Amino acid sequence: RFPAPTRAGTAIQGRRTGEAAEIGDVSVAAAARIHDLESQLSAAKSEVESLKTALVEHTHEEVQILTREKTRVETSLHRKERVAIDAQSKISELSREVLDLREANAELERELVSYKADRDKLTSLERQMSTLRGDNATEALIKAKSAENDQLRMENVSLKMKVQHMKKKLEYPMY
Repeated sequence: RFPAPTRAGTAIQGRRTGEAAEIGDVSVAAAARIHDLESQLSAAKSEVESLKTALVEHTHEEVQILTREKTRVETSLHRKERVAIDAQSKISELSREVLDLREANAELERELVSYKADRDKLTSLERQMSTLRGDNATEALIKAKSAENDQLRMENVSLKMKVQHMKKKLEYPMY
């Protein structure tokens, strides 16, 4: 059994009841504060998760954008490389064509020199023939002069071709 309450005990017990009420008030306030902090923490965690999700989505979108841009740039680069290769092929083809035309031109110039030399020789021979016919010279003399003219014509053409060849070497040292 409990001893009977005394006056001093009642006062002490009254103080304890007040302290308990006060402690109870503090506990209720602390519990409310804890609840508020837990709510704030939950809201903060929810916001962090939302931000993480948004970051992942944004990062994924940025990666897709960069991948598309990279693909576009690579496609453009490949297209330009093909154009450059085609242009280089065309340049090579045209260079070969220019060389062929130069060679053909040089050949035509050689033929022209040869034709001019032949024309000059024929003109000279015709003059000599007309002179000889007028003098009633012997046929042996005509043949000798004709052979001499043919030989001179060949030498002249040969010399002109050598001159053309030397000019070509001077103009295009790579030949």
